[in-house]
Amino acid sequence: QGNILAEEKTERTQVADPVASALLTNMMQSVFERGGTGYRVANILNRPVAGKTGSTDYDAWLSGFTPQLVSTVWVGYDQNRKVD
Repeated sequence: QGNILAEEKTERTQVADPVASALLTNMMQSVFERGGTGYRVANILNRPVAGKTGSTDYDAWLSGFTPQLVSTVWVGYDQNRKVD
């Protein structure tokens, strides 16, 4: 396979209160429940998911996360024109 040339040792530091994080995550899961703005996406993921959506006349976005993944999607025009 080859030789390992370097191996990174990662230090972890907890920066958020676990109880506050769990409460916030629980609130953010409602975006993907029936009636939420991300409900249609949750049906294809088959895993716990939480996130936040936002929209204006000019763009729309979704930032979401699972225990293993994080992603943000933005839809809009660079020329600041309305999204129909």
